[in-house]
Amino acid sequence: MLLLFVLSAICLEAQLNLLTLREAESLVERIPDVVGAQKNGECPNLSPNYDVPEEFAFQVRSTCGSGSGMLIGNYTVNRQTGAVTLWGDDPQPVADAEGEVLAKQLVAQARQRILSTEEARCLALEAARSLTGWSGTDANVSVKPFGKVNRFESTMRFTATRSSSARPAQSGRLLTVNVAAALVRDDETGLNIVSAAVGALTSKMVELRAPLWLTDEDALSVGMLIPRVAANLRDGCKLYTGGAFYSHQAVMGVSCPEGRNMRDSNVLVNLQTGEANDPDTGKSLDSAESGRIARELLKQKKTRRAELQKEVDAACRPQ
Repeated sequence: MLLLFVLSAICLEAQLNLLTLREAESLVERIPDVVGAQKNGECPNLSPNYDVPEEFAFQVRSTCGSGSGMLIGNYTVNRQTGAVTLWGDDPQPVADAEGEVLAKQLVAQARQRILSTEEARCLALEAARSLTGWSGTDANVSVKPFGKVNRFESTMRFTATRSSSARPAQSGRLLTVNVAAALVRDDETGLNIVSAAVGALTSKMVELRAPLWLTDEDALSVGMLIPRVAANLRDGCKLYTGGAFYSHQAVMGVSCPEGRNMRDSNVLVNLQTGEANDPDTGKSLDSAESGRIARELLKQKKTRRAELQKEVDAACRPQ
């Protein structure tokens, strides 16, 4: 049932200000033809592909009903503008008025995800401390903006200075922070600065921008407590999920040895709420225990978010 979507060989840097895959999927799900297929009980399923860094390509097919397996359409979503078009040589727009409004909202939301001026300064300082020869007990490292600061440009530049408490000596470097990719370049070498400390701080900043949703692993914990799933988890069978085929749901099913798949155990878990439904009928499959676990996991997400914010605030507090 589940096949991981294919990614091209293009190497992409994370761009905080571009639409995410699931955000793009939410736009495709609102295309009139896709909405119509959903209303007709055809269970449209999205298979995404990265054609170019700033676009997602989607193939949408029916997965239930009399037309199961039939192609609904091929579409492209521009990650910068939110424009949704037909895929191919004649890229006609396919979004309706509601879809266009949502696209504008998501694009505005994405553009707000870039690093703040203070976060950029903080990341530049951590990167400066990671420069070869800039650590040590005698080091006093500081950074300050170089030139005019404009957060909504793609980069911010900082002058980094290392002073020594052991001798009358000082050195300096120019660092450039890509506020959309959360990367720091040493302008002397032209290379991005990579260290455990920089990586840890960057990962926290990026995680703070992620939605407070369940992960696939969380969704599996919920799915395993659905009665019709639990009844089939025997004789080496496993509950499996993987791939973003819906904008806010994880699809999962029981896979058994020798390639046997039990379609009657397929489940959709809403990553925003933890609710479980039948992929074909939309009928609720929640149990008391699955609901309890979902609520607990979502609560943990909020606690984790608060802890992360405290850690970043502490790391970025002026010394």
